[in-house]
Amino acid sequence: MEIENLSQCEALLRQKTKVSETSFTNIELKSSWKQEDGKKLSGSANRGGVSSYFLVVGIDDKGNYLDNGEKWAKDTEAAISGHFNQYLDPSFTCQTISCVKCIDSTFVVVIEIRSPGVLVLWNKKPYKMAGTTVQEMAPDEAMELTVRFKNRLDFSNLDSDSELDTELVSKFVDRIRKLASTPAFKVFNEMSEEECLKSLRIYGKQCANILFGKVSFRVVLYGTDDSVLLQEQYFGAYRLINGELYSRIGTLLSDKFGVSISSLYPTTAFDEAVANAVAHASYFENVGDIIVEVYKSRISIGNLCLPESGYFANKWFSKSHSTVNNLLMEVLRVARHVDELGRGKYLIYSEFIKSGKLPPEVILESAGRMSRWKLVLYGSVLDAKSLKAFDAIRERYGDTEKSQIAFSLVLWRKKSVDDISKYIDGESKGKFLEIMQDFRGPVYFYQKENRLVLNRWIKLIVEEGKASKTLTPAEEKHLFDLAYKLSFDYDEGFLSARRLKELGDLGTSRSANTQCSMLLAKWREEGKLFNTKKKGLYKFVRNEAEMTSIAQQETDLAAVLSVERSGAS
Repeated sequence: MEIENLSQCEALLRQKTKVSETSFTNIELKSSWKQEDGKKLSGSANRGGVSSYFLVVGIDDKGNYLDNGEKWAKDTEAAISGHFNQYLDPSFTCQTISCVKCIDSTFVVVIEIRSPGVLVLWNKKPYKMAGTTVQEMAPDEAMELTVRFKNRLDFSNLDSDSELDTELVSKFVDRIRKLASTPAFKVFNEMSEEECLKSLRIYGKQCANILFGKVSFRVVLYGTDDSVLLQEQYFGAYRLINGELYSRIGTLLSDKFGVSISSLYPTTAFDEAVANAVAHASYFENVGDIIVEVYKSRISIGNLCLPESGYFANKWFSKSHSTVNNLLMEVLRVARHVDELGRGKYLIYSEFIKSGKLPPEVILESAGRMSRWKLVLYGSVLDAKSLKAFDAIRERYGDTEKSQIAFSLVLWRKKSVDDISKYIDGESKGKFLEIMQDFRGPVYFYQKENRLVLNRWIKLIVEEGKASKTLTPAEEKHLFDLAYKLSFDYDEGFLSARRLKELGDLGTSRSANTQCSMLLAKWREEGKLFNTKKKGLYKFVRNEAEMTSIAQQETDLAAVLSVERSGAS
């Protein structure tokens, strides 16, 4: 017997009679929720044949209600939602998560899962059900299911009788066979090249045509005056990602400009960039129109994309992604041409920053009913001041992703916080907020003008004396807020002149001492602090309005960054 819908499931649970898993083919009972339970949801969604699948949390496997209250239900619902946002792909596989009140005020949590018609992943991996046991799918099983779902939007899954380049096929199969150290890949050593393509379910599909057939891309070389020096057309997009393109661009740069490609572009980042261009192009419109434009010190990798893809532009610290080429993406994942953990965008950005290069950027242009996505890779190094600033940030945060986020905010300082919020989503928002609310960090949020301002210590590094050492109104306000907050948090409102110079990175020179004395005198005149009996020690006048203002700035910053951007998916 099968539960037909959520209403029927909730009605059954409200009776508070024992519910048996054996009585219904599409319900499972759990005493509590654990992150690993998501594997079974992936497996159930991938099984197909059932309209909906229900997981009920709060009932043991014998059908006994555990008498949990409303607070437990809401906390459990929040925890499940958080896991789904982070691990379930696509997220809309989950139809509902609801708290159900049963007889005697007992609560349970009901999760409704429905197959979305594509392969469902949990934490980037596909699972299957073998009876009541959940197992990770082998690569060929995942490929078979991807094909069987026949997503109508997946151009790469459509039939194609295009002739394939046998040399390209051989290079691809050789790569697959080199992965044979993994048990799931050993079978490919015993197959012919055609059998390998058939096993991966791409033989006779547009996926094979894209990689090894008649789908073309162009390489354009420009001179220093942006004139076109050379145009070349290649067939088979696999040439973009198997090293041929990198070698060809290297030859062009060496012959025309006398520069080495390895000195300009980190290989790992370049490989990920072109693989993503191949994976996400909209081939149903002008077969993707992939163009690689080569300049002396930059490369633009462009392709046609859906307009909604603009949501992902420049979200370098996010794992969120979407593609209309599910089969093609799965092939590239299996062949290890794209990052296994979905860190592709971050890997590209990180490699350039760590190499001392200008950060890459995505430029979106209108192309009729489509958009043109251009990923621009810069070979130019950052100026000495910026490199010195990055070193200083790493001293504070270590060689971590947090350092790269903090440095990015320094580079983006001329943008409004509204613009910066477009680069942030739920996955990375917390780290951005943490850095922008760090009083000792490189930047802070200037609420009045809705922008980021460099903290004094990083400003002096970036500008190296070009700016006046006199504090601006924004810097003075920030320093006051910092000193006020920390004094009451840790020192009962007391502040020393030495502590103020440390907080403001004012230095120890005579002019720094003068500036510090002038600030303290000004704040005394304004009634914000007063002298104590001990020389050089002051105490702030506690002002609830000041505390409220500081707290409101943090709230306002969080609100700005949480605004849903138009076009987000």
